[in-house]
Amino acid sequence: MYLRICGEKVGKKMIKKTYIVVKQWLADAFETRTDRITAAAVVLFVILNALKITIFNQILVPNADKWMFRYKFLNTMLILIIFYPLLFKLRSRVLLVVFYILQVLYIIISMSYYLYFENYLHLEQFISNFYEGSLAVKNSSAPQNPMVLTAFIDLPFFVWLAAVYPRANRLRHKFRVLIYIAVVFSVGTVAVTQYEQYKERNFLTHIAGNMFLGESRIVQRYGTLINNAVSIYNKKSTEEYVNSFIYGKDVTNEKEAAKKPDIFIIQTEALDASIVQQKHNGEYVMPYLNSLTNSAVYYPYMMSYHLGGGTSDCEFSVINGIEPLLNYPAIKLTTYDAPNSFISRLAAAAYEVNAFHGNIARYYNRDMSFFKYGIHEYYDIAKMSLKDVGWGAPDSQVFDFALERSREAKEPFLSYIITMSSHIPYTNVSHYYNNNAYDGIPEEMVRNYYNSMSYVDKAMEDFIKSVREEYDNAYIFIFGDHRSKVDSSNIFKQASVKIDDKLYEFVPLFIITPDGMKYREEKMAASFLDVGITILNASGIKYSIKSFGTDLLKPGGGNESKIPYRGLQWDRRELFGRISEALGR
Repeated sequence: MYLRICGEKVGKKMIKKTYIVVKQWLADAFETRTDRITAAAVVLFVILNALKITIFNQILVPNADKWMFRYKFLNTMLILIIFYPLLFKLRSRVLLVVFYILQVLYIIISMSYYLYFENYLHLEQFISNFYEGSLAVKNSSAPQNPMVLTAFIDLPFFVWLAAVYPRANRLRHKFRVLIYIAVVFSVGTVAVTQYEQYKERNFLTHIAGNMFLGESRIVQRYGTLINNAVSIYNKKSTEEYVNSFIYGKDVTNEKEAAKKPDIFIIQTEALDASIVQQKHNGEYVMPYLNSLTNSAVYYPYMMSYHLGGGTSDCEFSVINGIEPLLNYPAIKLTTYDAPNSFISRLAAAAYEVNAFHGNIARYYNRDMSFFKYGIHEYYDIAKMSLKDVGWGAPDSQVFDFALERSREAKEPFLSYIITMSSHIPYTNVSHYYNNNAYDGIPEEMVRNYYNSMSYVDKAMEDFIKSVREEYDNAYIFIFGDHRSKVDSSNIFKQASVKIDDKLYEFVPLFIITPDGMKYREEKMAASFLDVGITILNASGIKYSIKSFGTDLLKPGGGNESKIPYRGLQWDRRELFGRISEALGR
């Protein structure tokens, strides 16, 4: 505490002293008015550039306070005062322009990713997901937030400096006084602020050890570049990633049912747990799904794994019964042979398994991974002969194709359907559907989300009614892939909660059974890892698998396994309570 107080006093004195020195320096060192304007532009650019980086770091650290802001701004400014004059020594302005463009792109991409996923983007992850990210940008479906505009607050001064760069280059020797001041102040500030909390001898080992507990600690003190350096330092090979997966306990079933049911799985884009109960002007946004809360098996809170592989983490976790990777899309591991896939067990027991998705097959390498998981045919938008409307084929067309293909399938079969229409920013549906009940909602994102989920609800209702009419011995599983990222304190609150620097997302789960079972869970959370074991037990086949899951069709059966998440084991009741409290329910 004493050092912190001293640090605050030193910081204030340093800023005041720097201002006086810089002011005097401008008056004495530069003879002409033009030179003084150029020098002032350099100083203002450095200050605004430091402010931009500080705001960027402030946004990326939960509960960042004014102490951190002052610490970050002062240290960043001092480092830049050293860096930019050295850069101005180069005769060409090309490096300055390239550096600035890369800096802006880095801030925009990193900030956009964090504001959407509330997790830090790593270089390896950026490279591995580049194709998916660029396609999302192309289709205007990348995360958008006006806060990223802070990346341009120094743009006017940068343009000025780029235009008069030869003059700045000529005056470079007169910036030495600032470099000397910066070196002294930077060393002093770092010594005061770091000594109290970081005494470890091995810097990389210390912060690498804290990475799993919370990367914000590293970002808070050292920034995102150091955080990325630590990630590279800890980088694993493909085989190391494969060997890092943790599987649950052995579960075996030796009994076989005489008649095996057909199974439909509907993985619904951005189906947030909150939207099922959401009303607008007294009417449910998704009236059909809401009706299922009383006429089917309903788990209001199923924890979603939404990490390094984005949306693809959903089917990876559901199918393989394991957690995905934090910093890499697990679905893209080319050497992973999916030894724990529940779908492979069904395929081995004579189930015909088909998957359907209104996107292109290459997206997240599903065209390669799905066959390893035991899926016989994967019908993407091209194979279904459908067309992009917005981004991807409309859900109703995918449902129609899946139903037609299911009629041709050899029973028993499993149809795994991944929807696309309700993808953020929720504008796809506007090309072919509009519920004018939401036209008066002032917040565009909320309005578009309600309209999208209204369409999904109607398309799903038509599909499920057809399935139930044609298949009297079919199970239908419906769940979301991740939260909506729609949050309005006055209208809608997404189903997520942050606990100790980790984000927990929740989606709903519905199970429609052949015998019309009705059940509503009021105490325990479910997870993606429960789906595989539940489906295997429902199928009636003989199997052996490893599972962390619980059979959700046997509520109260005594198997209340913990839910694993990033090194922790969560009690299902506690998770249920945490998200219920966060949503005020």
